[in-house]
Amino acid sequence: MEHMFIFIFGICCIAFANATYDACSPVGKVVVLIVYLGLLVGVAPIPMPVFKSKFMQVMFAGLFSGVLDSFIVLEQCKHLRTVEDGQDRDAVMAQTEDQPTEGVRARLMSLMMIAAIIGGLIIWFGEVYAAGTYQNDHRTGLGSAFYIVPPVLIFLSVLGLHANTLKIEVVPNENRKGTKRDIAEFGFFIGLLLYCHNPILCLGALLAYSVTTRQDDQLLEVWKHHTEVNVMLVLLIALLAGEWIVEYLITPTGMGTGSIWPIIPAAIQAVLWGPIYEDPTSPFWIKITTLSTGALLLPTSSLVGVMLFPKLRQWGVYMKYSFGYALLWYLIMRGWIWLTWETPVGNALETWAHVSGHH
Repeated sequence: MEHMFIFIFGICCIAFANATYDACSPVGKVVVLIVYLGLLVGVAPIPMPVFKSKFMQVMFAGLFSGVLDSFIVLEQCKHLRTVEDGQDRDAVMAQTEDQPTEGVRARLMSLMMIAAIIGGLIIWFGEVYAAGTYQNDHRTGLGSAFYIVPPVLIFLSVLGLHANTLKIEVVPNENRKGTKRDIAEFGFFIGLLLYCHNPILCLGALLAYSVTTRQDDQLLEVWKHHTEVNVMLVLLIALLAGEWIVEYLITPTGMGTGSIWPIIPAAIQAVLWGPIYEDPTSPFWIKITTLSTGALLLPTSSLVGVMLFPKLRQWGVYMKYSFGYALLWYLIMRGWIWLTWETPVGNALETWAHVSGHH
């Protein structure tokens, strides 16, 4: 019956996608997006590629987060195998259990996490914490985030250069390999989302496809056991109590406006803050800057860090990097805005910022 209902639900999503998605709140739209991306990885699981260069490994983690939320990217990072001084390379490649986040590996994972949280900003759905902010400004097209790509590339390059100084090697995981079919399916369904901007329609197509191709068991496994539960719960809190939080907690303290203070609620919980963050006094890219800066600070700020750093003693390793890099990211973005806003370069990058075309 589950398989039959999946197919029927998929057809309903396709048939009523436009009206349903338009009627959804910003939080509801993000919830559907999370479900879609999570199930897509279940149907088309693609392991993180391994590069000889640690610079490229960090760069790829950041850029790959543009088409997948950093939660999924860091889930893949957990399965990466790393070799430090004194470890047996062949034994590490063959081991079935994930390595603990400690030693030099913890430093590399910190850099990859920071890269994923910022790199995901290059496409509107790349980061759950920012997707609602993009949607609230009607930026759900392929070119919506072109403006932020140059500073993101600069920031990722700095992280990559830092990674190159670490005495550690990333090696293949012999227990996780992708297929050409997985890559083709993944590419098609990400392309579909970029084309139609409607996660409900994409979800319907994915559900119907999974049943038709007999991959619905994989999909059900992910749906039941690997859904981003913490993220979903936080978004449901935003859905039910978002207006109250803004009215009684954010507005009286003044943390909802300006170019500095909104970093605080983002640091406390960026996934909760992102879809309810509306500051008419600040330009869109200032809001993205404060939101993403706050999301970097703590392992819990974006809800993804606890995957790699589950213990409090491990938080210190990440935070030794996160506060400094959060400041660097803030300065890069503010400098980029100061140099390019309302200039020919800035205007060219913003030309296709909205779904409807020119703004």
